[in-house]
Amino acid sequence: MRRNAMDWAKAWIEKKEPPRNKVGFLYMPASGTDASNTNPYAQMPEADTNWVETGPHVMVVGPRE
Repeated sequence: MRRNAMDWAKAWIEKKEPPRNKVGFLYMPASGTDASNTNPYAQMPEADTNWVETGPHVMVVGPRE
């Protein structure tokens, strides 16, 4: 599953479709922030939004259905 997660992350970084028929498991041990719940590529919060604060978590990633 680690390879699948890395393939998924690479696709996300390159703004491509995630790999088909692969499920991956990612772990984020440190907290982080994201600018948008609707745009994962946003560089800063939009005027009508707040920063999203995320604590340590796991993510199960897979193909877009």
